[in-house]
Amino acid sequence: MRRNYKLERKIQDLKWNFSRNVRELKRKYHLYNIRRRNSSSYKTDKLDKRRIIGVIIIAIIIAAASIASFSGVAKESTPQKVSGSAVSEQELNEEAISTLIHQAINRERGAQGIHEIKWSHSLARIAKARSEELVTLGNISQPTALGDLSQRYLNEDLGCTFKGENVLVEPTRVKKGLFYDFLSQEELAEIIVRGWMSDPDKGGNLFSEFFEKHGISVVIDKKSHKVYIAQNFCG
Repeated sequence: MRRNYKLERKIQDLKWNFSRNVRELKRKYHLYNIRRRNSSSYKTDKLDKRRIIGVIIIAIIIAAASIASFSGVAKESTPQKVSGSAVSEQELNEEAISTLIHQAINRERGAQGIHEIKWSHSLARIAKARSEELVTLGNISQPTALGDLSQRYLNEDLGCTFKGENVLVEPTRVKKGLFYDFLSQEELAEIIVRGWMSDPDKGGNLFSEFFEKHGISVVIDKKSHKVYIAQNFCG
């Protein structure tokens, strides 16, 4: 929950001013009673008394309404939970995002006149181990402790002449004013593919005619609100 300190300060100031004004009105009313006792004009005093009481009531009503109004604004402006684009982070499905990435890549390859790349469960398992490691490392630039690609591919009994790997990390949400909006699965898939395409090396892997199959793994880290992606190629 994000606190709105500015509005809280305004509410406190308003409450303090209200209390001060009430004290001042009470003081004036007390002085009125003293003067009334020393006054010979009862009707005039009675009328003044009603006016003062009326002023006190009106002041209380206005102050109470103002406090309620500011409190309402504070509740609306302080996010109780992170809003989203019709989704929450708990609703994001890692396998669904992997499938959407696979489909988006083949659309881009098709637009370039390149053959469709097939899905490999064996390569997806290799990518899964890598993406889970990335979450632990928290940084995709750190070297892997899983060994080189040849060793990892050998463990899955993959006879690949050409091998490749793409990794990426992206936030699962974007800040909009005081709130955070979670990205949808389609938006995340699009951002991931565009991120790889903008990199010459990773984009080269995406559009390589030597690769016949690939596997993708997506792991969402709810603590950091980031998604870690690994993609492994074989040709």
